[in-house]
Amino acid sequence: MSFFDAVETTVANTRLLQALENPEPVKLQLKSPEELEEYADRIRLVLSFDALYKDVLGHYFFVKHLKSHKADYKADFVDKVNKFRELYRPRRDKAETLLENLKMVAQKHAESKSEDGGKVDKDRSAESASKLFEIQTIESQINAGEIKSPMFDEACKQVYATMERYYDTFLVSKEYMEYIQIRDYSKKKVTLDDFRIFRPLGRGAFGLVSVVQKTDTHAVYAMKEIIKKKIKKLRSEWMCINEMRVLAKMRSPFVLNLKYSFHSNKALYMVFDMCDGGDLKYHLRSGAFSKERARFYAAEVLLGLEHIHSWDICYRDLKPENILLTNTGHVKISDLGLAVKLPKSKDKVLKHLAGTPGYWAPELLAKVGTFKQSDYWSFGVLVFQMLVGRRVPNPLDDRGRSGRSSRKKKTPEPDEKWSPFARGSCEAAAKQDPEMKNIVVTIKYPAFFDDVTVDLLKKLFTVDYKHRLGAGSAEEIKKHKYFGSICWPEMMRMQVKPPFVPENHVIHAQTIAEVGEFDSADLKKIKYGIEDDKKYYKDFAYVNREAFYEEVVAAFKKELERPAPTKQHIDDGACCTLS
Repeated sequence: MSFFDAVETTVANTRLLQALENPEPVKLQLKSPEELEEYADRIRLVLSFDALYKDVLGHYFFVKHLKSHKADYKADFVDKVNKFRELYRPRRDKAETLLENLKMVAQKHAESKSEDGGKVDKDRSAESASKLFEIQTIESQINAGEIKSPMFDEACKQVYATMERYYDTFLVSKEYMEYIQIRDYSKKKVTLDDFRIFRPLGRGAFGLVSVVQKTDTHAVYAMKEIIKKKIKKLRSEWMCINEMRVLAKMRSPFVLNLKYSFHSNKALYMVFDMCDGGDLKYHLRSGAFSKERARFYAAEVLLGLEHIHSWDICYRDLKPENILLTNTGHVKISDLGLAVKLPKSKDKVLKHLAGTPGYWAPELLAKVGTFKQSDYWSFGVLVFQMLVGRRVPNPLDDRGRSGRSSRKKKTPEPDEKWSPFARGSCEAAAKQDPEMKNIVVTIKYPAFFDDVTVDLLKKLFTVDYKHRLGAGSAEEIKKHKYFGSICWPEMMRMQVKPPFVPENHVIHAQTIAEVGEFDSADLKKIKYGIEDDKKYYKDFAYVNREAFYEEVVAAFKKELERPAPTKQHIDDGACCTLS
């Protein structure tokens, strides 16, 4: 790395880290309440309390309304019960803490005053409140060691009912109009002007991935920029549109999810979560992973693949550089440009070859077809690579200690066995072997691989995809002894502590010089106009409203955490403020 490259990268990283640690106040240009009265009336007619409370934005403003009535403790309890219910193996100490919280709710409920003069209602005595919330029943269960996830459900139901009584007052409150303002704002068209670009993270065949920040909420994301002329030159419009559509469907914590997409005259843009922990290829530079770390990543990747497959989609590009780490150490599958919808009819198969050499399954190379099991072959290569720090070795490569190959390049004879991990002429031979008769897997596993690991890989590297582990479903792989120590319900809920957490205050990415600059010289002769946009990208604009609501609420909560009290400023051309 040159001195200038180091300085440029350091400055860019410093600016980014400052933005992450010290976000600016939220500033939203919203319509005034008067302008939205008709819209507010329409929403009142169709919005139910349950729908409001389950919605992240509605929940935030309803709790804010409860706080104005000094009743937000009820929502706090309900939310804690919902989290407790998600625990696969709830602990006694957590149940005891939640019980104490319930007793506090019962006491405050009993002390609450009636609206007609401030006297304590007789039916709200401490005794009746205790019975209402079944406190003695829960105490008995805890003392008996019967700790179960749904043990607070009945109490939660009763607290929820008392909380619902504030719904009518909410619908005519200031908090309701603030909710309506944000809801209306979410319909705003997103453009490149809504983002501040910090630094590039990486460059692919079509364009650039950069770190960006929303100018309104100051949320930090990764943004993929794909040059339209490059797309047209390579005739890959379908791939970009496909990636947008697939990403928009994803709702797994282990798969990247699309937040926004839009386009300018120059490029397409897709915005998604910023996974600032780096990718697995980046971390493999430091060497192979421990068995525990590799197993953890493999388990989360498998859950991500299972979600992708639930949409009848084959991923087709599983490799370390496409597996990102979050700042908490969990994985997200990224880069779904090659993902493809599988035909519903068993009589139809996709024979188009796509993916990365060294990772694709034999049936892809032999043009037998593309299947969900094809991803499990690549999954096996990934597991091997994580454990040894490199890809599965080429079984036909007889390199000596000098590192030079003693084998001259030649086209294999028809009867010469071929391995799917091979490259060059060997791959060419496989493509001419539609019945896969000459394909054989000959892998020399390292001595430190235990029998269970080898057994898993051998079953994943079964040439016949119909008999490959996972041919029935991902459950077959989950049940293998390699994952014997994994509690899948806890893994799915992200309740398993990651074995490695990326270092904070560090940007785990290439230097700016390593990313390089885009060479547009070969695109000068490519003509691109408005007709191309109409033909391909008329439906490319997308806003994930649920994600936007989460973004806004997270920004508001950060505002409240500031040492010096500040107001959440809403710029509507007048003087509207959320506080």
